[in-house]
Amino acid sequence: GQYVIHAVGPKIDKLLEGVTDLAQVYTNILSEYCLALRKEDLKVPKVLRLLPVSSGIFLQNKRLDRHMPQMTAAALSVAFARLPLSMHDMLKSVDMEMCVFLGREQGPYKEVFPGWKVNASGASGPATATPPAAGTATGTAAGAAAAAAAAPPGPL
Repeated sequence: GQYVIHAVGPKIDKLLEGVTDLAQVYTNILSEYCLALRKEDLKVPKVLRLLPVSSGIFLQNKRLDRHMPQMTAAALSVAFARLPLSMHDMLKSVDMEMCVFLGREQGPYKEVFPGWKVNASGASGPATATPPAAGTATGTAAGAAAAAAAAPPGPL
């Protein structure tokens, strides 16, 4: 079974405000996922597939497109930090994946999310990265926060 969380992404025009707004969206997504995990009547998968929110055709300021992998990683790092410790514990056993639309986006997202499975579903390329071993630090929420914190910001 699948469990889908719908989110409306912010209109990103400036880098720092964009990271802040994205962090709030990811905080909401992670919180909702954890709440679903607590419900006994739902069979929620132990794999959380995230999208780079507000990217691609939804990105208002197209000049920020090349920075979206780093912005997404930074926003997720802030989102994880905002969660209560009880949710951190819940997410330790969850595998995280990043799903991008275009094959060309896969490489940049793999760089900032090492160890994560990065899928590309668009017409410009099939692509599936090698998944991390279950329970490894880089394939979990804790690993995601560490990878996001270590990601180089790149030129602005």
